[in-house]
Amino acid sequence: MRFKKYRAELKTLTYRALGTIFAILTFYFFTGDILLASEAGIVVNILKTFLYYIHEKIWERIDC
Repeated sequence: MRFKKYRAELKTLTYRALGTIFAILTFYFFTGDILLASEAGIVVNILKTFLYYIHEKIWERIDC
């Protein structure tokens, strides 16, 4: 299957959206502070979004 840039971008966004929700819930469980949990969850997952996209691009170049 030929790599399609928009597919990787869409996968990245949907995966990170789920990750953000999970992170916020996890931070909230431990802190009890929804504002702190939201801020931490969003910041962490913005960074992870870029990391995942780079990871996907590296795997695109590997011929298995």
